[in-house]
Amino acid sequence: MWLERFFELIDKSPIGNFVKKRRELLENTDPNRIYVENIRAFFNIPTRLARWLCNLAVNEGSFEHYYVVICPNEECERVIVEVAENEKVPTQIACEVCEGLGRDPYEFPGSGCMVMDAYRLAK
Repeated sequence: MWLERFFELIDKSPIGNFVKKRRELLENTDPNRIYVENIRAFFNIPTRLARWLCNLAVNEGSFEHYYVVICPNEECERVIVEVAENEKVPTQIACEVCEGLGRDPYEFPGSGCMVMDAYRLAK
């Protein structure tokens, strides 16, 4: 009983808001698509340090590193291709969403697309 009151007191304090925000960040993060920005926001640290932590997790075997290619179409901007760390970005990439919606262009040169680092939990 006293433990319930203690937790209610924490929830109503500034500590409760801090914990709530962190919990929401974790709930909204896909474990198969973790970005440096997710780590930066969760720990409230600079991007450079967040990138270092992600690479440290890769070296320790907790994360796997790969790249995602973002559709350059301003109405879309979705991930259209995942590329393994040791592979190259394809020279020509088609966005299935843009093609399905009839947007033109829906095919893009790989060099014209934004490529971002991504991580996933190791299996």
